[in-house]
Amino acid sequence: MAKFHFPLGGHRFRPCVEDVLQAVVEEICVDTVDGWRNAVDEGREKWRQLQLLAAVRDAPSLAARALNELDYKVVPPDSVPADNQGRMRAY
Repeated sequence: MAKFHFPLGGHRFRPCVEDVLQAVVEEICVDTVDGWRNAVDEGREKWRQLQLLAAVRDAPSLAARALNELDYKVVPPDSVPADNQGRMRAY
């Protein structure tokens, strides 16, 4: 584990515990129990949903644009929130 590389993805979309668990299983061949993969997949999906919600709050204009491109009708609020450039540029 001392030489194991953990990739990072900026302020959002960092690896979750489930990513680390799966990497340890696949790379280091740790023993598992039945159902481990489903539990990891479910946990990862919940984590990414939370991360996506937070990322949308950081860049609402981009989220609206992406939804418009998918033919959603997005109606901006009276006071359009600014994108959080600081979060988008954070190391």
